Amino acid sequence: MSWWQAAPIILMTLVILMVPGFLVARACGARGLTSVALAAPISVSLASVGAILAPFLSIPWSPAVLIGMTVVTAAGGLLIRFLWQRSQGEALVLVYRPTRAGLVTAGLCALAVAVPAVIIGVRFADMFVGPENISQSYDNIFHLNSLRYILDTGSGSSLTLGNLTNGGTGLSFYPAAWHDLITLVALTTGAPIAGAVNAANIAIGAVVWPLSALFMVTRIAGEKPLPILLTGALAAAYPTFPYLMVDFGVLYPYLLSIALLPVGIGLAGTMLGVVQDPLNGRLLAGMGLLAVLPAIALSHPSTMIALFLFVVPLAALVLWRTTRHLVRQGAPWYRHLTPPAMFIAYLAFTYYFWTAFRPSLQNSLWAPFLSTTHAVGEALAVAPMRGEINWIMLVLTLVGLAATINARRYWWVLGIYAASALLYVNVASAEQGELRHFFTGLWYNDSNRLAALLPVAAIPLAVLGGTAILSAFVRRTTNWRTQQVATWLVIIVGCTTVGFLGQAQAVENAQAKARGEYVLDRTSELITSDELTLIERLDQSVPEGAVVVGNPWTGASLAYALGDRNVLLTHASSRATGDAELLMNQLDEAAASPEVCRAVQELGAFYALDFGDNELHDGSHPYPGLDNLATAPGVELIDQEGQARLYEITACR
Repeated sequence: MSWWQAAPIILMTLVILMVPGFLVARACGARGLTSVALAAPISVSLASVGAILAPFLSIPWSPAVLIGMTVVTAAGGLLIRFLWQRSQGEALVLVYRPTRAGLVTAGLCALAVAVPAVIIGVRFADMFVGPENISQSYDNIFHLNSLRYILDTGSGSSLTLGNLTNGGTGLSFYPAAWHDLITLVALTTGAPIAGAVNAANIAIGAVVWPLSALFMVTRIAGEKPLPILLTGALAAAYPTFPYLMVDFGVLYPYLLSIALLPVGIGLAGTMLGVVQDPLNGRLLAGMGLLAVLPAIALSHPSTMIALFLFVVPLAALVLWRTTRHLVRQGAPWYRHLTPPAMFIAYLAFTYYFWTAFRPSLQNSLWAPFLSTTHAVGEALAVAPMRGEINWIMLVLTLVGLAATINARRYWWVLGIYAASALLYVNVASAEQGELRHFFTGLWYNDSNRLAALLPVAAIPLAVLGGTAILSAFVRRTTNWRTQQVATWLVIIVGCTTVGFLGQAQAVENAQAKARGEYVLDRTSELITSDELTLIERLDQSVPEGAVVVGNPWTGASLAYALGDRNVLLTHASSRATGDAELLMNQLDEAAASPEVCRAVQELGAFYALDFGDNELHDGSHPYPGLDNLATAPGVELIDQEGQARLYEITACR
């Protein structure tokens, strides 16, 4: 498959991501940029919540579930809106006609999304090497096999996806929003799993992220030409997001959750009255936030809790404003109790989730690797993980910090950035222990995850900094007669320069590093080109329903995702118990062991893949039952590609 052939898959992903949510947003009365920015989060909420509800209604997972959720939700929203407006004596307006200024703003917003979409899309395509290449990483075994699991079982529920690795059939939670999206892409386009993954990730990183960032920034700085175009220039300039998320891990669900996060921040600011959205208002923002939360939570719960944290500065500002207003009014003392009580209640609410969702310290052993001063410097430069400093980004961020301090209405933006930066500094430099774990254990004390959060908090500062610099330049170099022409000239030249300088060595390095994870050849770490070729023709040798035995650490378990054949162990973390443990330890003794043959027959495990001893991450997880298949009696070699071999256990027939 070429990238030209993959283009329709990317477009279909965008249809799935944008159309359902946009229809619901419009039905509920959202207008302008808000209706477009809400589209992807609401679509993800509809899909992921629908996937949870479908099994209870005995409905298999399919595009029909998303369509049904869209129709029901849009109709319900439209009905409520009709009844509300009727009670207010207003007519229901279905078609919104923007003003001329609104059309200009829409055009600028489209340009601000299109530019980073092209840059990120091209970089992602280069990273992925080919449309069907896979990330050669540990987590990707789970992600790919879970997609096949959803397609096979007809259930995309987050309540049961965890059963993939534990072999259970009850409740086993794993956030499945990203997986639901990919399977919808595969079902609607017929694309192979790997092709659907890469196409969807391009759509998320190249379109959803810039659009979400634009929504957040315009809630802060207003829908003005300069902030709009600066956001477009900067959205593709941070090496840790979105680029790092398709490299490290891989953290595909986290990629989706962070791409949606700015919408949640913008809606929270509007709902609390800290920022203004004249077209839509606070009530609609609150409804939108409720609609967005499931998408973020079911993509990655830690990002939902990051949103709760980022709302704390907003809530603090509301507390300050409310208290000051009550003092000026001379309100009685008891009215002063409610605002701090609500603020404390919100802190308690956030604290509960902060501690309840945190994994144990034993499962969060990522170590610090920087001094505190170095970590602070990386946070200020938004160049974490020992990344190369992009000086234009550093200057814009520092000027943005000064602008937020000078303009008091932006202090909450500074608060969000400070929270994100302190989390990164803590995880990158604090001594291991309970205190460090309290603050960053939600992210497994993993610096990569918190490095990816920094751009969300930093891009508003950079835009405010760029706006301050360019606005000051216009004021100092033009007079009123040439103001308009000069302003547009400065905007065009300034934003173009920022965008060009933003694509510096740091981004190039991130792209090159990620590309190394997707290269497929005879030395690839997880699965080699020979092994993949053998897996792709399993349908010629292994009947449907049969089970293939193999060491998952060598990539053999990907026979499930990429070869559409059941495997004994679906992931490197899967524990072999009972008959599975017997086969992994004694399969090559089948000819001499009736007990082994009994297990082979009961499990239907008549086939075994031997991918040698080279394991992921240079690991050593030997399974004795696979050691001597080449010379074991009653075991026949039935297919081979290079050093990759497929055996049949003929002794048990």
